[in-house]
Amino acid sequence: MSGENAFTAHFTRFHESAPQTLFERTLGSAASLHGVGFVHGKDVTLTYRPAPESTGIRFRRIDLPEQPTVAARFEYLLHQNRRTAIGSGSAIVEMTEHVLAPLFALGITSAYIDIDGDETPAGDGSSLIFQKAIDQVGVRQLESTIPPAVIRETIRIEDAAASIEIRPTSAPGLHVTYDLAYDHPGIGAQSHSAWIDPATFRRDIAAARTFVMEQEVATLRQMGIGIRQSARDLLVFASDGSVIDNQVRFPNECARHKLLDVVGDLALLGRPIWGMVHARRTGHRHNVALVRKIAEQFMAQHENGGTIRSAA
Repeated sequence: MSGENAFTAHFTRFHESAPQTLFERTLGSAASLHGVGFVHGKDVTLTYRPAPESTGIRFRRIDLPEQPTVAARFEYLLHQNRRTAIGSGSAIVEMTEHVLAPLFALGITSAYIDIDGDETPAGDGSSLIFQKAIDQVGVRQLESTIPPAVIRETIRIEDAAASIEIRPTSAPGLHVTYDLAYDHPGIGAQSHSAWIDPATFRRDIAAARTFVMEQEVATLRQMGIGIRQSARDLLVFASDGSVIDNQVRFPNECARHKLLDVVGDLALLGRPIWGMVHARRTGHRHNVALVRKIAEQFMAQHENGGTIRSAA
């Protein structure tokens, strides 16, 4: 049985059983990569490492005394613009979403992520370098199990500009739709939908890059952001709609990247999720607010011995 077919059978088998549980997964061995941070512009090395069962995903700041760790969970969220950051004491890590998204898509629930700086490597603004690093070492199943958060009634977060909801699905796993609308000739209205499984994420989502408008670049650099990146390292859209010194990988690459961000932020729940997500013009703030609501209902599920119930 191929790896992808085994993944499907793995989910289907446990979806039909009660209680619903999944085997934990970790990395086959260590995988390292080096790059430059987007926010602070420093050289940084990141290493994915296998971890024992029930470890969860934990970042470890190996550049600091005693190598403090922070769990990749929403409880440790720090408020930053345009990115997801977590921290506990001195263990602060920024731009976690692109690093966590492929782990979540592959069902990896226990791993250490060693990092020698306060932000992850930017790569090309996508998850591609992280996906490739993980693929080089593979995934190993652990003996322990973990229950997914199975959505039974709709949870919705919205404000005047954006909304995100998750509702039940009749099939096991996570499906995400992202609707994007920009008043810009190079972007306009875009959408993308996908089941989040290893093959689909690897093929259709991992390579979707961060995008900015040309008029934003000067302001970001005045803030010290992106000072070591050029238009070849991400998508920069000119006012006429063209892409500067680059080209899109997909016609709807911007929507795919925003979907990637949703997946990376949902990883902060710390367990698999079974449900149908529909996001409209959301940012990290909305995505993590949904994670908090899912967590509240998951706690209620286990306290009451039932399943996740509704949240307004």
